[in-house]
Amino acid sequence: AAVHFVLLPEPVEGEKAIVFQVTGHEGTKNFDFRTNAETLGDALMEQKLIDAEDGPYGLWVTAVDGEAAQESEREYWAFSKDGEMLNTGVSDTYIADGEHYEASIQGY
Repeated sequence: AAVHFVLLPEPVEGEKAIVFQVTGHEGTKNFDFRTNAETLGDALMEQKLIDAEDGPYGLWVTAVDGEAAQESEREYWAFSKDGEMLNTGVSDTYIADGEHYEASIQGY
């Protein structure tokens, strides 16, 4: 457990440019923007790119770019960085300048 906390990334202060790619039922869109937010969740909320609810483990994303995942179809929004699934929720994912994140609808 101690190693986990030592290896956690640190927040990056200041303005950052990030790319956010969204793949939903209608295709893929890219959003390039600048933010002073420290976490991915804060940046996406600031840009009004996600709808989310506070949950016991941080933000639970219910919609991305206005498209909701359909619980009746057993869908959810999955988030990744450079194609690798995130190990943290969006509210615990620190961002840095030049990073590329993705969100896509997945089934379970």
